[in-house]
Formats: sequence, structure tokens, C-alpha cells
Amino acid sequence: MQVAPAELEAVLLTHPAVNDCVVIGIPSEREGEVPKAFVVKAPGSIEESDSLLKRDICKHVEKLKSNHKWLRGGVEFIDVVPKSPSGKILRRMIRDQEKAKMKKQGARLSTRHLPEKVDVVVIGSGLTGTSAARHLLRPTGSHSNAKLDVLMLEAREACWGATGRNGGHCQPLLFEHPHDPSIGEFELRNYNTLKQLIEAENIDCEWVSQPGVRAIYGAEIVERAEKALKVVKGNAPHLANLMRLVTDKTQLAKYRIATADGAMITSVAARMWPYKLVAHLLEDLLTASDLQGTFNLQTFTLVQGISQANTGEGYEIQTARGTVLAKRVIVATNAYTSFVLPNFTDFIVPCRGQMSALKPSKSLSSEHRLKTSMGFEGDGLDDYLIQRPNERGGHLMFGGGRTNARSIGVTDDSFVDPKTAAYLRRQLVTVFDLPEKESGGQEPYVELTATHEWTGIMGFSRDEVPWVGPVPGRPGLFIAAGFTGHGMPNTFLSGAAAAIMVRAAIDGKTEKESITKAVEETDLPMKTSQHEQRPKTTTMSSKSFDLQMPKRTGTDLSMDSTYSTKSIPKNNKRRTQSSGTFSECGRHGNKWLFGGISIKQTVKDALKRKESS
Repeated sequence: MQVAPAELEAVLLTHPAVNDCVVIGIPSEREGEVPKAFVVKAPGSIEESDSLLKRDICKHVEKLKSNHKWLRGGVEFIDVVPKSPSGKILRRMIRDQEKAKMKKQGARLSTRHLPEKVDVVVIGSGLTGTSAARHLLRPTGSHSNAKLDVLMLEAREACWGATGRNGGHCQPLLFEHPHDPSIGEFELRNYNTLKQLIEAENIDCEWVSQPGVRAIYGAEIVERAEKALKVVKGNAPHLANLMRLVTDKTQLAKYRIATADGAMITSVAARMWPYKLVAHLLEDLLTASDLQGTFNLQTFTLVQGISQANTGEGYEIQTARGTVLAKRVIVATNAYTSFVLPNFTDFIVPCRGQMSALKPSKSLSSEHRLKTSMGFEGDGLDDYLIQRPNERGGHLMFGGGRTNARSIGVTDDSFVDPKTAAYLRRQLVTVFDLPEKESGGQEPYVELTATHEWTGIMGFSRDEVPWVGPVPGRPGLFIAAGFTGHGMPNTFLSGAAAAIMVRAAIDGKTEKESITKAVEETDLPMKTSQHEQRPKTTTMSSKSFDLQMPKRTGTDLSMDSTYSTKSIPKNNKRRTQSSGTFSECGRHGNKWLFGGISIKQTVKDALKRKESS
């Protein structure tokens, strides 16, 4: 390490949010050792902004020290700096704890060092990225026999983003875009493709096909659903035949949603454990001997930027462990897309989702368990529920409750929001009107018991349609992201489509021909890849597309933190509809401000406007 720890500690202590700190060197393949800071936050720091604060602390050091003294190992918050009775910092204790943590995490490195150059880099190891790698190395359809060296880069552990949130809710919403049936057809094909794959390879991921129930609360929303179904019957009767709208109270009671105003029932849906599926597919890629090329997985390798190669062909991928030259790149980072592709900041916005695994009550156990995959839609309501197999606990996997805490623009999944957690434990008691008493008690259920609670970050597309295909003005750079919390019926074939486009480009096809080929082989909706033809509010000019990160203050290491409320899909009642733009992100007092506007105040103002309209 090319700097004395005490020198950096002195600089860190000049930051207003640092109460105490210690710096140690951690291993780096290219630089031997790099400094990492362990910081005790000053009282009053906001927990939800930890990731932003870490970046701000790093920037603080960068302003005052030359680049070889920067905190390349990052910042970690701790409760107390270990010291001897005399006040001496016990660095060895921190160093030993760090070694133990890394050993426990067990970073997956196919090779000890990053390769200098590869044919294709896939950024992201969720279902999208994993599917892309699989289809690059096991191509279907008519492609050349070119063997590819594929490198997958993951900032944390494999499958640690939205897929790892483990919602497990695979329910194609065939009526959501009634005027564009290609979107419903794509979701249906995703469902069928996953079903066939899991059955053919006997993948143990708890997949069970069952009807899907979308419970609707609110007469206006029921009316919209009825109109949507009528449109679908006219332009896509084959999709309409797979669903029906139920409003009869007796029928609703049979689906255990007697309090709902209606429900859209689809005959195609499933429950599953997404992480197990991805783990199986990655293991196959790592151990298979029949791939059309090689697969290299590097976890705990944060991508810090993408830039055009000096040769003019391909891209340099900058990571915390060095730089890799790639001929082509697929960005499958979903919520974190704007960190590596800054111009997507306004088009794909991070959103934290919270999940819970709840112990079922007697009326939801054994033969009384749920027989459907469920979603709940209403004004301020967008929850989802599946139930695990009885022999594996029968847990109620319930997620949502995003109106209870800030979710849009939040990239920190390291903590559970207590208000949202309480909502998730209690909401099903109301939904199902649970009758039985607490075990051994006389009072009815107030809430269910959670065995596990956690969060994960989703990537919300401004117009609720994913972005799949070439990045405008950047030949060889592709994206598959922005699934708006609806990834299970979209991600697998989106990753496949991106891989098909890459293979087609390698075979000498034009961009238009590559997109056409992907559409033909996956039923990919044309809208997802027509990035420059999307509605004016989401159009991106290839002339203005810049790979360089814009200079901002207080940005998150893992995410560009500049968001516009215009990025929020219009049809989701849970997302703020402010017309203002949050530009520069900065710190002011005890509030995180965007463009000088408090997020909480903006949401409050938006709600007032809604109430008065």
C-alpha cells in the first residue's frame, strides 16, 4: 500500500460524517494492496443513505490526495474502532475480521486473475445475464460455429440482485398492455420456455405450474381491467382465452379473496425459487465440457466503467481488479444500469423491494394451502404472494408494501425497513380474514410470524417495458434490463435475445438484421429494442450518448444517484408523479436533497395534488 494508514485517517476525520476510522490494506491483484477505510459514522447520519455516504467519503479523500492514495478498497461502516486501553488502534483485529469475512463469502473466481481480453463480457449474474451467457455458449437456431470466450462480472455474490430477491412469482400479465399483444405473447413464451427447461433438465427450483390470480381492489381498476380484456379479445383472442375476469363475490371467496372487488384469473402462472434456477444454470456453465467456447465467472468484481477501446474496436471494462478488453459487452445490471451506462439514469430507476417468508397459519397449511400464484393490485397496492411446498415448510413468500417506506431511487439492500416488515406480517391476516386463534391463546391473529425478511433492488423502466438490444450509437454494446419488478416472465428470453443479437453481429449481420433475428427466435417485442423509437419521453439520442460518468457529488459507488420522477411508470399508483426533475445530488443538513428538493417533501406535495384532483 503506497500510503500510511494514519495519513488517510487524518483526512477522513475532516469529513463531517466521520466520527472515528481505521484504514488497512486489502489484497488487490494488480496493485498488491489498496487502502480500505472502516468508518464509525457521526451521530445523525441517515441509514438509508449509507451507499451515498460511502461514495461521498471516497470523493472527499480524492479531492485532498493524489490518486495512488485513494480508497480503492472502498468504505465500510462499523460500530466501533477496536483500540487498546492506551488508545492504540488494533489494526490486526480489523485485518483478521476482513480475512475471515472474505473466506466466508468465498468469492467465485474461475481464474485467479482477470483475463486481459475476451470476446464477450456479460455484466451481471442474475437470470438475465446467466441466460445471455448460456445462449452465447449454447446457441440455438442458425449461427456460425464461432467459439467465444465469455467473461461474466458480478459486483457481489452470484445472483445477488433482483433475481436473488427471490420473489418467485412467475405470472404473465397478458392484459397489462392490451394494445400491444406482442408484450403478452413474449411473457407467455418466457413462461413456457422456463417450464420446458426446468422439466427437461430436472432442475430443483420448486417450480409448480398453477393458475394465477390478480386480486383487484377498487371499482375503477376493475373497470380498466374489463376494458383491457375486451381489447385483448379483439386483437389477440388466443391470449384472451387464457384469462377471465371474476367479480362475483361467491367466486372471489373460492379464490380466498372475498374482500376484493374483482380478480383476473390466468391459466398460466407458476411459483419457483429463482436463485436455485440461476445457481443450477451457472454451475452447468462452469462444469460443462460441450460449450461452444469458454465461460469465466468472476464475483466480487465491481465494474467501475466502460470506455471505448483505444484501438477503436471493442470496449475497455474497468473493474476494481483491473481492466479487461472485450469485443462486445452485454449489460445485464438491471437496477444498477446507470452506473455503467450513465445515459440510462432517466430510463431505468432502482427501486427497493422487500420480501418476507411467513409461517403459514392452520387455514393456510397442508391441504388448505394456496393453490394459486397471487398478486394484489389497487390504489397504493402492488403485492405478490406464492407458497412454498408443504414438505419444505410451506412458507408464504410475500413481498411488496412499498408505500410504507421510500423505495424509488434506493439502492441499499443491506437493511430491512421495519414499517414495511410489519405491513408484510399483518396484511395477509386481513386479506385472508384468518379465523383461528393464536396457538394456545384466545385472541385472533394480529400478524404472522416471519422466519426471514430481506430486501433486493429492482430496475424500473420508465414506460414499464424492458430495454433489450443495442445501445444507441455504440456498436458492440448491448443491454437487457429494466424489468420493473416483473422479471420472471421476461428475463430469461431477454438475456437470450441479447445473446442472439451478439452472435448475429459476430456473423456479420447488420444491427437491424440482428434485432430481426432475435425477434424471430424469441418473440421479443419490437418496442423493447427500438431504443430510439420509444416514446419521446423515453427516447435516447445516439448523438448525446456518452459512456463517461457525469461528475456529481454524493453519488453511490454502485449506482448513479441522479433520478427524475418522470422516470416513474405512470400506471403504478405507488410511485410519485411529480413533474420536477431531481438533478444534482447533494447533502444539506440532515436531509439528502435532489436538486435542492427533499424527497419526502416532494412525495408529500404529490400526494396533496392527487387528493385535490
